Amino acid sequence: MVVRLRRLVHGKVQGLLAQYYRISRDGKRDLVRETVDSRIDFYWKSLPFRGLRLDSMYVVWRGLLRPNYTGDYELILDVQGGVRLAVGGRVLIDELEGNVEAKYIARGLKLVAGVYYPVQVEFVSKNSNPHIRLSWIRCDGLEEIVPLDCLYTYTSYIVTLKNIPDGHRVELWSIGKIGEGIGKRGTAEIKLPETPPPFEAYFRIVDLKSGKVEETPFVKDIWGGDVYEVISESS
Repeated sequence: MVVRLRRLVHGKVQGLLAQYYRISRDGKRDLVRETVDSRIDFYWKSLPFRGLRLDSMYVVWRGLLRPNYTGDYELILDVQGGVRLAVGGRVLIDELEGNVEAKYIARGLKLVAGVYYPVQVEFVSKNSNPHIRLSWIRCDGLEEIVPLDCLYTYTSYIVTLKNIPDGHRVELWSIGKIGEGIGKRGTAEIKLPETPPPFEAYFRIVDLKSGKVEETPFVKDIWGGDVYEVISESS
């Protein structure tokens, strides 16, 4: 049996998820602030958040890179400090132990317009004047800071379904099963893998007592943080 869905909250947001850590003397990293940054272009003269130290700070940005044009790109990192860049799970720049002012370039990156590529940038500051900028040279030759309209992230690693009977199991399926949750107080939550691109997937709602199974149509872009309502036939 097929049931309908209504998306109540869209988890997709523009920008990159940023986590700012304080590095202790023994090398331990303590999370100070989690936020969403619209771009990576920082020249810190003062502390970005209380509890950090400019000379012992670690920052990691995670999300998705979605180019508007197909072709060859160069990604550029201008930094004072150590840095590591990974795109699509492949490390392109690995200079996290560095502590110099430098410009690193990853060349020959083939990107397709409209495709989401997982991206992660790590940065370590070991002095009182750190800076970092992520830019690119597009396939048309334009050099620019990677703009907000090409960066995306999501508000959580949870997808929520409402109007689920208590005790029913909700499964998220694509090629295989991505995750599942159990209905409690009318709501079921499904935990997603970390840093997923948007999924094209569907939900299965299983009555564990009777064995009855209901399925939703495919949703083209399921994001962490999405909230859906299951629509009954009488709604």
